[in-house]
Amino acid sequence: MKNPELWEKLEAFRFDADTGSQPYSVKLAEQEGWDATFTARVIEEYRRFLYLAHVADHEVTPSVAVDQAWHTHLTFTCAYWDDLCANVLGAPFHHDPCKGSEDMGRYTEQYNRTRVLYAAEFGHAAPDDIWPLLQAPAVSEVSPFQKLLFTWGMACGLIGALLALLALVIFGVKAWTISALVVSGLIIVVGVLAYPAGGKRAGVSGGVFVGGCSGKSHGDKSDDSASGCGGASGCGGGGSG
Repeated sequence: MKNPELWEKLEAFRFDADTGSQPYSVKLAEQEGWDATFTARVIEEYRRFLYLAHVADHEVTPSVAVDQAWHTHLTFTCAYWDDLCANVLGAPFHHDPCKGSEDMGRYTEQYNRTRVLYAAEFGHAAPDDIWPLLQAPAVSEVSPFQKLLFTWGMACGLIGALLALLALVIFGVKAWTISALVVSGLIIVVGVLAYPAGGKRAGVSGGVFVGGCSGKSHGDKSDDSASGCGGASGCGGGGSG
């Protein structure tokens, strides 16, 4: 572990400190519709995310569940800014809004790198129900030439089948009319079965698991006062109860 002293401070930090209002964990559970057990687990993962954001040498991105825990904690302003940031983290830890879907590739990469760092720092993989593995969407590998062949083949098969049916009505059951109908039907069946509708999985989808904000803590108070920010992501991928 890169910074055991910081982790010790974070472990000792009480998220449900007496603030005179509804406890943080209760508010988070009610907002997200989680039970108490899952909420407690998410809060512990949020604790780990805070640690990772301050020891990483790259930008980090949380899961959706962890990000919601962060959003809710920010509403407890005294507990967040005075108790957590000032007394535990030693510097402000700002929440920066997302830029948009055009950066999803970068945020996806950061989410994956955050999971790798998690395993390195804590000695085990992040729980998949809170930090889901990204799933690549199925994409078609059909070339324009294949599409053209499929289109013309299906058109010829359908036209042939219609003409064969018409011939069957006009000329009756003949060997050649039955053969024409069978051949046309086979063209259609083979075309449907041969068309690679699924293809392999490629790329990464950001719509389900990764939100779109990220960053890393500067840690240095002088940097933070100059820039007005020192945070990790505000949005991230995956996980809910």
